[in-house]
Amino acid sequence: MKSASIKPIESTRSTPSAEPVRDYFQERAARAIPGEAKRILEKAGRGKPPMPGDEIE
Repeated sequence: MKSASIKPIESTRSTPSAEPVRDYFQERAARAIPGEAKRILEKAGRGKPPMPGDEIE
């Protein structure tokens, strides 16, 4: 018995360029204030009890 050949589906869409995404992150990184994100994350949740769903499994 001969097996049927499976052909890959060809996309009709063009692949979006990664350039705009790269440019966005480069521009955003240039505006960053070193240490600011760390300061914000260190105080996040301070003084608040864990909420349902915060469990680590």
